[in-house]
Amino acid sequence: MFDERNKKLQGFVFNSVLSAGGLVVPGAVAGQVVWLAVTTGFSAKDAFGSAEATRVGKLNADIGNATLGRQHTFAQMLMSNGVTPKVTPADFQAAEPQLVGVANENGDLKPFSELLKQGNRGLEAFEKWATANGMGNADRLSVGNLSEVMAGWFEGSQTRGMLRAGAYDR
Repeated sequence: MFDERNKKLQGFVFNSVLSAGGLVVPGAVAGQVVWLAVTTGFSAKDAFGSAEATRVGKLNADIGNATLGRQHTFAQMLMSNGVTPKVTPADFQAAEPQLVGVANENGDLKPFSELLKQGNRGLEAFEKWATANGMGNADRLSVGNLSEVMAGWFEGSQTRGMLRAGAYDR
C-alpha cells in the first residue's frame, strides 16, 4: 500500500513539475496560469482519481473468482459423494489439450487455487469442464448444473444487495 501511494505521489510531483514548465511558455500571464491549473488538475486526476475504479474492478474480479471457487467446491463435493460427472476431469483434459489442465495426477479435479494461478485461462478451463458436465442445459441433476445452482444458493442475495446498496449512495 505504501509503495503504491509513494509511486502515485512521485507521478503527481513529476507531472506537476512538467506543468510548471508552462510558466515559461510565451504569452500572457493569465494564459500561463490557466495552463498550470489545467495540467495540474489532469496530473492530480491521473495520480489519485483512478484508484477508486481500480479498487472496484479488483473487487468485482474477486467476487467473480469467489463465485467460481464456490462452484468448484460444490462440484468436488458432489463428485466425492457419488455424483458421477458426464465427463471426468481427466477425460476432459485429454479431449481439450489446448486448455489449462483441470485434472490432477489422480485424474480428479485440480484444486481451485491451482486453476486460479493460471489466470483467466484456468478459470475458462474449469467453466468449459462444467459446461461439458451440464452447466446451462436442461439436465438439472448434472454436476455442472447442480454446482452452479448450489453456488448461487450459497451466495444468496449478495448481488441484489450490492445493487440495492447503490440506491442509498445518492
